[in-house]
Amino acid sequence: TPSEFIEEDGIVHLFGIDITPIKTANFELLKYKNIIESSRDGVGLVSVENNEVFLNNSLKEALGFSESDLNGLVSIKELYADQKKAELIFNELLEGKYWNGDIQLVSKKGEYLDFLLSAGPILNESGEIIALFGLHTDIRERKSHEKSLQKYSNRISNILESITDGFFSVTKDWKVTYWNKEAENLTKISREKVIHKQLWSFFPKTKKSDFYNNIKNILEQGEKISFEEYFEPLEKWLEVNAYPGKEGFSVYFKDITEKKKGNEQIRAAKERYELISKAILEAVYEWDIQNNVLEWSDVYYQIFGFTKKSVDETFLDWEKNLHPDDRETVIKNLNEVLEDPVKSNWDFEYRLIIADQKVAFIVEKAFIIRNENGQAVKMIGSLQDITELKRNERSLEDLNFKLKNRAKELSASNLELEQFAYIASHDLQEPLRMVTSFLTQLQKKYDKQLDEKAQQYIYFAMDGAIRMRQIILDLLEYSRVGRMDYKIEKVNFNDLIKGVISLNSTSIKESGAKINFKNLPVTDAAKIPLQRLFSNLIGNSLKYRKEGEKPVIDISAKELESYWKFQVRDNGIGIDKDFREKIFVIFQRLHSKDEYSGTGIGLAICKKITESHGGKIWVESKPGKGSTFHFTIKKQF
Repeated sequence: TPSEFIEEDGIVHLFGIDITPIKTANFELLKYKNIIESSRDGVGLVSVENNEVFLNNSLKEALGFSESDLNGLVSIKELYADQKKAELIFNELLEGKYWNGDIQLVSKKGEYLDFLLSAGPILNESGEIIALFGLHTDIRERKSHEKSLQKYSNRISNILESITDGFFSVTKDWKVTYWNKEAENLTKISREKVIHKQLWSFFPKTKKSDFYNNIKNILEQGEKISFEEYFEPLEKWLEVNAYPGKEGFSVYFKDITEKKKGNEQIRAAKERYELISKAILEAVYEWDIQNNVLEWSDVYYQIFGFTKKSVDETFLDWEKNLHPDDRETVIKNLNEVLEDPVKSNWDFEYRLIIADQKVAFIVEKAFIIRNENGQAVKMIGSLQDITELKRNERSLEDLNFKLKNRAKELSASNLELEQFAYIASHDLQEPLRMVTSFLTQLQKKYDKQLDEKAQQYIYFAMDGAIRMRQIILDLLEYSRVGRMDYKIEKVNFNDLIKGVISLNSTSIKESGAKINFKNLPVTDAAKIPLQRLFSNLIGNSLKYRKEGEKPVIDISAKELESYWKFQVRDNGIGIDKDFREKIFVIFQRLHSKDEYSGTGIGLAICKKITESHGGKIWVESKPGKGSTFHFTIKKQF
């Protein structure tokens, strides 16, 4: 029976003794005692017939017991640390079976001793069991090595289970010997399912891929390899580091799909940016901050006149072209943004000294790419030449200055005109009143003495004076619209229309007109001018009615996002399309004074009122079909 002592690197001790005589002789064969005593392993014999015990010196020294201390099977069983295991072993031996395995015995001093036990029955010539033998190989040193090995093995296992990479090890024939937790997460294959199985049986189609060939090269070359490859079965990009060993190799892998997507997006964005930069003449760059490599698009050299170097440029190549008065401010601001881990954009305006020592005004916009620690590793941006824009801004500033001065002059002039209009209206009305008064007195005093022709002359003079007075009053009102500070208040347009109807009640009653309105809004507005606006529109609908037909006027409103839209629709004579814009111009009349009365100022006043409320007015009409006037006023007036 061989006895072996195994360490981590293999078998280090192997020996044996021939126990054939012991197994085939009776217990008196202790004449072979010299053979047994020569064994370095502990040998024990126990008689089944009389419980006589024999221990060789090696076993006595190990246990601290002599034969006299032991009494047959019972006392030997009591030496076992595990009594259940002792019962199992001796039951099998007494059944004529052999037993081989690790046991633990308790010495006389109470120490626990580890042995490799090889035991069996001793038979007589009739085949009956007369004794039991046991060969005890001391494996305490092996157990110590196993504990140390297990300790380090546990530490390695803990490390492999805690890393963020997937890890597995395989033999040279691709059988999996280790499969960590992250490998389970990435592949969705459990450890229990894959251990001791052929790796590629789980990914059969991969044998034809570059991924398989890269891994296979480890065996052929015997060197560590690293690569990035799309692994189709998992639909992921993997970063792989593989290391060869004596029995096979170990592989670390991790999912870099998002990184690949990010790099691809950056590449595509850079490509698009290059194309856009050519179209809009903006210089595009990519700055590798960690390696200090600054790569410019061709437009940079084209629009600024710089000479392109044969090697990669650096940050200093750009810095030296900054305007001396701007350099310190630009560099300071850029460094503050780069050092702030939460900032990802840089937007700055500065001057650049370009070819021929000319000065260009630049707007630079950049995006900063940071690593997981928030450190800036790359910056992508563009430079736009705004020199011409700056010149235009200066010209615009000069023009604005001139316009402001002109506006002041116009304001003073308008004030003078307003004062003139006010004074003129009052001064003109006084002689008109005198003319009207004397004509009236003349008619009363000499009425019977004047012939029909003279009476007609007096009528024409009186009518002209009255119309002149109305024109003066309308002009005065037109000049005041938009200039007077009317009170802004909540206006209920239903009440406002009722008021207008009341003021025009005589005309409405005479014409038999019908005015329809309901559900008009309540909003902030200047009540007095809007009252005049509706009065003018309703008055026009009453005035320009079709002969023999009663006027019908419909007033409605519609709410828009920022405005209220009103419409006043009638069934009057209508307006030709060629005159739809003309009617809002002052003094523009479409009919003679003999046909319809009026000064030609009313709709011009309506236009000024709507414009002063932030809106506009227009008309839709067909001759003989009536007219619809639309106008808007802002909600937040």
